[in-house]
Amino acid sequence: MALPTPRVATVFWALFGFDGRISRQTFWLGFALMTALTAVALTPYRSTGVLPEEPDLYFFVLAVLLLWSEVALAVKRLHDRGLSGLFVLLLALPFVNVALFVFLGLVPGEPRANRYGPGPDRRG
Repeated sequence: MALPTPRVATVFWALFGFDGRISRQTFWLGFALMTALTAVALTPYRSTGVLPEEPDLYFFVLAVLLLWSEVALAVKRLHDRGLSGLFVLLLALPFVNVALFVFLGLVPGEPRANRYGPGPDRRG
């Protein structure tokens, strides 16, 4: 079985792509970056002190981008452990999602190449 071709890691790929592997450090940095960007993007809502009763398009797009990036980060961390990205569906389950988040953020990945590509610290 041939391994996937290594790719050049970019911030856009790390936050929005579903292929390949990332390290725990990249996972935490990506999660922190998206949390910070969301906090800044929600500033217009904080200045009024209330969220709109019906979310507007801006709020909806922001929520979709945040959810997409968090799922992409989780899928790549699952790949780093040699697991299928479908396990990301467990994030929808209460309490299980906390355990999975801790698992993704604290448990090291496989040190060698796996079917999802080379280790996140090795490109090629």
